[in-house]
Amino acid sequence: MANRGFSSVAYRYGFNAKEKDDEVAGDGNSYTAEFWQYDSRLGIRFNLDSRPNPSLSNYACLNNNPIWLVDINGNDNSFVDKNGQWDKNACDDFKYLCKDINGKIDKINNQIENEKLKLLNGSVSNKKKEKIDQNISEMQRTKNNFEKIKFDLDYILLKTTPKITYLIKNLLLNATNEGETVKIHEGDVFISTTISYSMGDILTLIHENRHATQSKNISKLQKDVEAFLYESYYYSDKVWTYIQNSLEEEYSNQPPASWPNIYLFGIQGMVKYVYKIK
Repeated sequence: MANRGFSSVAYRYGFNAKEKDDEVAGDGNSYTAEFWQYDSRLGIRFNLDSRPNPSLSNYACLNNNPIWLVDINGNDNSFVDKNGQWDKNACDDFKYLCKDINGKIDKINNQIENEKLKLLNGSVSNKKKEKIDQNISEMQRTKNNFEKIKFDLDYILLKTTPKITYLIKNLLLNATNEGETVKIHEGDVFISTTISYSMGDILTLIHENRHATQSKNISKLQKDVEAFLYESYYYSDKVWTYIQNSLEEEYSNQPPASWPNIYLFGIQGMVKYVYKIK
């Protein structure tokens, strides 16, 4: 059919929102991104994958599914569903968490600055000054905890970080809404990670992000205690509910007066009980 195609030299982009590189192989046959040069006729990249996947050729692109998958900079396709297709829900959850954590940190920074301004008032009493200093220290601790979560997010977004793929779990097929992180190593070299969790479960996303960044050399107990600790930085009441429920279940056959103090039982006691760790 005549005139069925149109191309404008004024618009540089095409397939997968990548920049056209027409001088390589003709109009619409080659596209470029930061980490690959893609041939749309063959559906492969010209260069080796900077994040190799043991299940794919190093020349494969978009998991060999260029219609459904989106690769933002030619380096990764991080948010996919069970069929290997791009998962908007997983992407939205991750973006929400990034925005929320950055917003919380910015808000605390403003609060700290406001408290510091109060100290500039020469008429502030010593008692009031002490209270302001306490407020600033408390805010700083909270900010430091949020920054630990932000560190994981920033690490995951680094171009040098091995591939991390997010999958939304189908609750109809899974008995629980627990998350799972599967890491692939070749010897001591970390190759890739797959994180699965329930859509909208931000606490589990924080938990599994922590697992994605942890060393393989620490114990399961240490890993899970740390991951739940990160959850508590974001929403402590929820984690304390986990702890309370675990304490009550573990000691249900004993009189409450003999139960350990909940603060001594804590996250470690909860993890040992839930995951049957001695």
